[in-house]
Amino acid sequence: MEEIKTQQGSNEQPIDAFSTVMGAEHPGRVRFLGGGGVTKNSLKRLNDGSGSTLNVTNDVVQQMQERMRKIEDQIEEQKRTVRQEVVADIIAQLQNAGIVDPKILTALSNPSLMLRLLH
Repeated sequence: MEEIKTQQGSNEQPIDAFSTVMGAEHPGRVRFLGGGGVTKNSLKRLNDGSGSTLNVTNDVVQQMQERMRKIEDQIEEQKRTVRQEVVADIIAQLQNAGIVDPKILTALSNPSLMLRLLH
């Protein structure tokens, strides 16, 4: 560093400190802190290697989508079960209260009869 300062102190051409530390410019290369340079070909080789990473990522995404589909199916089944239990509870309460005609209660407890009444 002292050497660079003394060189800049003289009346010669200005010195590029970055070039002095990092080395001369090499067209077609990208400088990085580790020294040397990275060529387009070496970047391409690195990029080509990422294809396997992409495949692994796609596999993980597909597995997650399958898990989500199974969970959604389980949720739908649970919703159907809860609905049936709620209807059964309501029918039992109506029967106990004697509020509704027993024929209607029978239709409510039998889905095929219920559909005929609705249509």
